[in-house]
Amino acid sequence: MASTNSEAHSLVPNTCAVSNDWRSLIEARDIDGVIIATPPDSHTEITKAAFENGLAVMVEKPLTLSLPKAEEILISAEAHQAVALVDHTHLFHPAFVELKKRVQQAKAIQSIHSRAGQMGPFRRHTPVLWDWAPHDIAMCLSLTGQMPSQIWAKRLSSQTHPEGKCERYQISLTFDGNISVTIEVGNNYTEKIRSFTVYTDERDYTYDDCAENKLTSKSHNSQEQPQVATLLNTLPLTNAVNEFAERIRQNNTNSDSLRLGVDVVRVLTQCDDAIGS
Repeated sequence: MASTNSEAHSLVPNTCAVSNDWRSLIEARDIDGVIIATPPDSHTEITKAAFENGLAVMVEKPLTLSLPKAEEILISAEAHQAVALVDHTHLFHPAFVELKKRVQQAKAIQSIHSRAGQMGPFRRHTPVLWDWAPHDIAMCLSLTGQMPSQIWAKRLSSQTHPEGKCERYQISLTFDGNISVTIEVGNNYTEKIRSFTVYTDERDYTYDDCAENKLTSKSHNSQEQPQVATLLNTLPLTNAVNEFAERIRQNNTNSDSLRLGVDVVRVLTQCDDAIGS
């Protein structure tokens, strides 16, 4: 483990060696892969160094804060035939996995509405939009299997908080097939929210990570009670790590996850451009 956190030793077993320099970990010869959970502006340097040393990489979202840097990572991964996974954690939630399966079996998607946020966190290294929106964007791209044809965004509110910026944003995406998406995210909600609803021709599916029943669906007949999905009781981060380990075991160098990570950065970059204009 490599960390500059002075309390890192107390967070891991005594048998786990802790270094304060990530380079010493990257150069180790007794590991197969690394999980990068550093500020996103450091992801490119660390990830590329890991690939160059023959290591598999699982990297936190967002992949980077820069589209050219994200593309650098993808090019490096493919050049070194590296195993790589971007941790868009909600893609690994049993509720979203089941939602995706059901939506793909259903008739056409009409629209998607997503809301996510809470009070905080207030990160020095990651803008609020880039901290909260990657999950929702990744879920939309994963469901539709395409990039949006239109991207628009605006800042709904911005206040000063003793710990940092307190902001809320709205993103609107349009996909081929006339699929409309509205995403609202921020770190200024009074309570935690994580709700993702997909409206299809016949049924609506809602993944709500803050509800007791994580996935429900209902027909457009308002008299029908929502149906509750039976799901595996596994944590999404555990599922993501297990997927990473399986990719290492199989030497799975498919770059699908990295390409999705790059596309998420591409969408966020265009959101920033829209807000700036």
